[in-house]
Amino acid sequence: ELKLELTDIPSVLTGVNTGNYDIGVNNFSYNEERAQNYLYSYPYNNAKYCFIHHKDNKIESLDQAAQAGLTYIGDPSTNNTAAV
Repeated sequence: ELKLELTDIPSVLTGVNTGNYDIGVNNFSYNEERAQNYLYSYPYNNAKYCFIHHKDNKIESLDQAAQAGLTYIGDPSTNNTAAV
């Protein structure tokens, strides 16, 4: 029987490390440090990225945002931030 528990991302990693959880599911970014501690499954869905900005900016790509000197806010542990 699969038991589901909702928690925040840092708690998932801590729970897997301590054996409190057998698996953790989220949009975890792959990096070398994590690969030393975790086995990653094959992706089970296709995540689509989008970004939002103030309508007056007229930005159509992340390259334009970088060239315009805009700032980004996001969670450092997600694939969204890795994509940016």
